[in-house]
Amino acid sequence: MSKFSKIAALAATTVLFGGAAFAGTVTITGITATWENAAPGNTTFLSGEGTDTLSWGDGAQQSSYNFSSAATSFEALNPFTLGTFTHNNFPISGTFLTSVDLKLTIEGDIDGVDFSIAPTFEFQHNETSNSGPLCPGDPVPCSDVVTFANAYDDSEVVDVNGDLYTIILSGFLQGGVPVSSFLTTEGLSNSAILQASWDLVPAPVPLPAAGVLLLGAVGGLGALRARRNKRAA
Repeated sequence: MSKFSKIAALAATTVLFGGAAFAGTVTITGITATWENAAPGNTTFLSGEGTDTLSWGDGAQQSSYNFSSAATSFEALNPFTLGTFTHNNFPISGTFLTSVDLKLTIEGDIDGVDFSIAPTFEFQHNETSNSGPLCPGDPVPCSDVVTFANAYDDSEVVDVNGDLYTIILSGFLQGGVPVSSFLTTEGLSNSAILQASWDLVPAPVPLPAAGVLLLGAVGGLGALRARRNKRAA
């Protein structure tokens, strides 16, 4: 691409799309976590559905999932943490968890304009048998396997007096690295943080004004190039 073409392309991009000049203050005022649609859900070995902690199993201690929400009110600087998911793994008997949904209700405001979003994450659980031949490559007793959505599929759009913000749930991280599953050793716990970010969507400049400015910019560049070519000749 010639230098002239690059400048013209840059001029067109600048004209057709305005920059995100306004950046408001995003504040998270509340995060509520509930476990829903647990399977199997018709057993006395399962408790805590509808709260932030879900427990299952018959034994001295129950295994459990917990989502500990971040502080009740904080300014959301990019990126920011919504909370921590923890799997507590203990030897159990009875009915095992196989799947469950984590529903979050996230409330906040952007420059005083309130918003509320409610994303849901799906979890799959493999309660492995504590028998060596059934888990080759893993020490006895076998680690349980937790699989979850790495990121929420859809960004949530919030309209603040005509400015569109996107709340992006970027996924679960361990050691700063996105993960979609992990192994939890029997008798221990394993955790991952849920991270999010926000962005202001650039608004397009009205096309009539954009057309006039674009024609003027490209025409001026064309005249300048013609004069340079004439001098060179």
